[in-house]
Amino acid sequence: MKTATLTMITMFFVSLLINLEAGTVYKKINKDGSVAYSDQPFTGAQQIEMKASSQTQLPAVAISPLFKLNKKRTEAKSNFNIVIASPQPQQAIRSNNGELTIVVQTTPQLSSKYKVQLLVNNFAYGEPRQQTVFTVKNINRGEVLIKAHLVTKNGNILASTSETIVYLHRAIAR
Repeated sequence: MKTATLTMITMFFVSLLINLEAGTVYKKINKDGSVAYSDQPFTGAQQIEMKASSQTQLPAVAISPLFKLNKKRTEAKSNFNIVIASPQPQQAIRSNNGELTIVVQTTPQLSSKYKVQLLVNNFAYGEPRQQTVFTVKNINRGEVLIKAHLVTKNGNILASTSETIVYLHRAIAR
């Protein structure tokens, strides 16, 4: 009994949806410029053809990068390598003042042609530099995501580290 009742109710609502999809709409522009719509014909109204689909296609949205680096790789990727030497992944770090020292190693050694761009929590930390040791200040406690890019003077990325997550323990005032 319950199954039959549920089936009939479901069929009723499905038939309503089908009728709504296939329904006819009438439109009339009044003398004052307002527009009137109805599903019933009325004097002076025009019938409007409805498309079968009621889905709206939105245009693709361009996502701007978090930092201004040209992701075009101009030189062979295999010639360059960059890794985060310190801190180690998943390392718990105690720093009550919120400082974190990050050491990056590059292959070949960093020369005047290349710079390192550090990213902390997916945001560029300062400008690209010719240093491999960074002291990041005033970091909030908790999970910290670290990544680095080896870049040219023009901002072309030559190599990137994998994301390293560390956990910063910091005392809070109570």
